[in-house]
Amino acid sequence: EKDKEVKELDKKDFLLYVGTDHGHKNINILVEVMDTLRDKLPELHLVFAGSGDRNYLTIVERAKELNLDDRVHALGYVSEGQKNWLFKNAKLYVFPSLSEGFGIPPLEAMAYKLPVLASNKTAIPEVCGDAAIYFDPTNKDDIAEKIISTIKDKKLQKEMIEKGLARNKLFKWEESAKVVLDEISIL
Repeated sequence: EKDKEVKELDKKDFLLYVGTDHGHKNINILVEVMDTLRDKLPELHLVFAGSGDRNYLTIVERAKELNLDDRVHALGYVSEGQKNWLFKNAKLYVFPSLSEGFGIPPLEAMAYKLPVLASNKTAIPEVCGDAAIYFDPTNKDDIAEKIISTIKDKKLQKEMIEKGLARNKLFKWEESAKVVLDEISIL
């Protein structure tokens, strides 16, 4: 069933969020953003993938209320292969979190050469640096405006992909593990 849902997205333009559906992730606002984008980007879809159920169910219900259920897809948990396909075929990765200690999903999106739009809150700007376009995660109009301007600007997309790949090189797991181990050995 899930393979069918993912395959139905083939040849469609879509925004992607991969992650949990915890409240601080603020993913519900993206359905409201899709309502704002309804007329400006009528072919655009929104895909949620990741663990959780509570907010994903709320998203599905809200999308139905707004008559967006054909454009908002809450897939829940997806296989690694499905996740790879989603990252490779999405137009933009959108990360509207209100609070993050670090924020790995935007870096993962960057590794897949996917332009990233992200919240301007907490550690996210520190992690993403100049490789993301930032928005106020409480302002659906700001998010919509950033999505529109990024989708319409191919030069900006290319620039964001290049910056994302460069940013990603700063975060090597081996080096991060060495730093942690060095800190532990000091104690």
